[in-house]
Amino acid sequence: MKLESFRKHYSWNSNGIMHILHIVNNCNKGGAGFVILPLIEELNKQNVKFTVAYFTGPENLKEEYQKAGAATVLLGKNPFKIFKKFLTIIKDKHNPVTAIHTHLVQASLFGRTMGLLFNIPIVTTRHYLDRKKKYNILYFLEDFSLRWSDAVIAISKAVKQYLIHKGYSTLEQCKTIYNPINVSLLKTDDAIPLTDRTTIVCNARFIPLKGLKYLVDAFTKIGEALPESTLMLIGPYEEGNSLIPLIQKHVYANRIHVKGRLLREEIFKELSKARIYVQPSLSEGLGLAAVEAMGMECPCVFTKVGGLIDLSNDGQNAVRVPARNSTALSEEIIDLWHDIPKSIRIASNAKKFINTNFASTIIAPQYLQMYRDISHD
Repeated sequence: MKLESFRKHYSWNSNGIMHILHIVNNCNKGGAGFVILPLIEELNKQNVKFTVAYFTGPENLKEEYQKAGAATVLLGKNPFKIFKKFLTIIKDKHNPVTAIHTHLVQASLFGRTMGLLFNIPIVTTRHYLDRKKKYNILYFLEDFSLRWSDAVIAISKAVKQYLIHKGYSTLEQCKTIYNPINVSLLKTDDAIPLTDRTTIVCNARFIPLKGLKYLVDAFTKIGEALPESTLMLIGPYEEGNSLIPLIQKHVYANRIHVKGRLLREEIFKELSKARIYVQPSLSEGLGLAAVEAMGMECPCVFTKVGGLIDLSNDGQNAVRVPARNSTALSEEIIDLWHDIPKSIRIASNAKKFINTNFASTIIAPQYLQMYRDISHD
């Protein structure tokens, strides 16, 4: 529901330059940060000014935001100080805020409330489909308050369908815009030949929704059928994670390498050596890791869920398998491993698909038009 009654005026710089205030939970590398950064890099060329405000450190992306031309503000956790810093941002007469763009739960709740209070248009990017915890009062409030946003950006068709089906958003309010990617970072010129690669790679958090258990299970058959293969699991996990004992007891434990959290450049390096990339998720809003693997020209195997269906384009640029099915996963990985022409074909199609649909030069103008639309309604 658009709240036009709250929109009496819109703030623009005297010279007509937009000022977009992104509010996000943290300043970490990954997730929403890697969506915001290429957007800033591209739209800064269009004389759009950005401020990125976040509640917690570490400020791992601060320098990159600033290098791209954005101001950064650490809001902290004290409610009074947060409000005071927010007022400082929006009361700058030389750079009035044109719109507030929110990401993730806490940041969206705060940003939408402030947008309503101070008559500033609100944009929300919905980055996820399902959550790992279903019952939480903050999640309920975040879903309910989504209707306060003037525009809702769904990062995939699946997310849009979910939001409309649940009644959290409307067709008029919600638009699918894919995450922008700086495709120049996805360098494949010096990648080693596919036939010289022996690693199956997955980049995902060690949580149940990512379906890693099924990939580890599948590696029993894969390990037997492909004795030269190894499985590399990249992604953060906490001590005591239930997946670790399963890996340690695995019949091919010595061929399963748990890398933990890696820098983005290190991930790209591993992707350049991947024979096959696998995203075995049980639910996925889109899958930035999957997008990057496709852009790195990896032959990919995805589960038929959420935004991964958007990416796999009827199986032309990735192989699809049912979720929660270790047998199907192992069979498709083994078949793809042996079928070199198919691997090369879908990997090439994958890179073309990402360059055509996710490049920041293509996505950023869609955001710019959306900012203009809501600030002139």
